[in-house]
Amino acid sequence: MRERFFCHCESCRRCAGASPVPWVTVATSAFTVLRGEISWFASSPEVRRGFCAGCGTPLAYLHASTPREMDVVTLSFDDPGPLAPQYHLWVGDQLPWIVIADALPRYAATREQAQPR
Repeated sequence: MRERFFCHCESCRRCAGASPVPWVTVATSAFTVLRGEISWFASSPEVRRGFCAGCGTPLAYLHASTPREMDVVTLSFDDPGPLAPQYHLWVGDQLPWIVIADALPRYAATREQAQPR
């Protein structure tokens, strides 16, 4: 697992129905569905989002610019406890009534685009 983070972006909020959404970045080749199937849809021209075909639970995020890795919703793991997020992304989109009470680094957009606030 490469990264663990909370995302506050509007797209994740709308797709998950929650904010923030915790994600874990994994190698696409290492991801395996153990039960059921993933249903995919294009949420934007470069992004595909995966949901459980049976119950609709949000599961995965794929971006065309990083085809060898994918983000998986942390809470979809059988044991998410050890996968605590390391930082917050897209806090520039954070809802005004969401209070971040931890000391994790915060980025206005992506880590590559912004400096910590």
